[in-house]
Amino acid sequence: MSAQRPIVFHILYRFDVGGLERVIANCINEFPQEDYRHVIIALTEACDFVQHIKADIEIIALNKKPGLDWSIYKKMWLLFNKYKPQVCHSYNFSSLEFQFIAFLNLCPRRIHAEHGRDIDDPQGLNRKRNIFRKVMSFFTHRFIAVSADLETWLIDKVDISANKVRLIYNGIDTNQFNFTSIPADLHDLETMFVIGTVARLTTIKDQKTLVHAFKQAVTNSDNGVNLRLLMVGDGPCMEQLQQLSEKLNISEQVIFTGARADVSELLSLMSVFVLPSLSEGTPMCVLEAMACKTPIVASNVGGLPELIVEGTNGILAPVGNVEQFAQAISFYENHPEELLKQGEFARNLVLEKFSQHSMAQQYLEEYKGVS
Repeated sequence: MSAQRPIVFHILYRFDVGGLERVIANCINEFPQEDYRHVIIALTEACDFVQHIKADIEIIALNKKPGLDWSIYKKMWLLFNKYKPQVCHSYNFSSLEFQFIAFLNLCPRRIHAEHGRDIDDPQGLNRKRNIFRKVMSFFTHRFIAVSADLETWLIDKVDISANKVRLIYNGIDTNQFNFTSIPADLHDLETMFVIGTVARLTTIKDQKTLVHAFKQAVTNSDNGVNLRLLMVGDGPCMEQLQQLSEKLNISEQVIFTGARADVSELLSLMSVFVLPSLSEGTPMCVLEAMACKTPIVASNVGGLPELIVEGTNGILAPVGNVEQFAQAISFYENHPEELLKQGEFARNLVLEKFSQHSMAQQYLEEYKGVS
């Protein structure tokens, strides 16, 4: 192993289809291949999303059991001894504890990234977890925040030293998200006014508020039959959301696609992108929608106000406020000229501030310890 390129461990709870996974893929794709070899370690399971990574990587799923699984520590210890990584890069609270194992194994560079808060602690106020984060900071060289909101939280609430915290915004491949092609199975939506979202169907994403807001927008519209809600993603709340749409008598206008690989094409179908999350960092799905010239309606939480300039590339609404989400959707339906103007501004903002190349360069600086 020692004769090969230096190794980076990327440690996360699950390697699935999601924004965090796209950040990892985008970074690895952008890094010079001669610099590092990348090993992705999923504590639980890994899906075939790895095919989106062009570089030669290795992915290891440790199949962690629910709850406390002591065997995971032995497995991780053996992996550190076998690979002797130059960099340990953990993601979110569920993998933070392995920074201590990296420290004990004398891993030269130890980095932890916070991409958002926990489902059961959306404000990041859980005292025990924050104490643990603070303790782990003594064994970690750098904490990465993907939004200014998370940066402030780490410094002010978690009490991590400011010189250990760095803000690195997520970035995307803007060439990939500039499609005009329509998926063959959804051609009938081309003439519709499509409200769309792309996210794992979970409680923290609060798609329930979106379904209720869509119902209200349909009711308020002069042409409600022409409205469609496109829900892209899979997750534990899918059945509940399907039942809700049936209860509200809009099931024929709500399309659940499940997880899809053709997200860029699906985004090109959407007139408006909506994300009603309870908590967010810098969501990749919003950046991708903006790159596709799509205005955004989103919760006024986390890093979203850093992406959305009110009335210029989108509208912010209070968390869970069905009426304001519905009003925002109706505004864009009734003002098609704003769709074009705000869509152009959205893409230009992504090109200026949220490029994949800039993000990858900043992570490389961290890996090399030169920032």
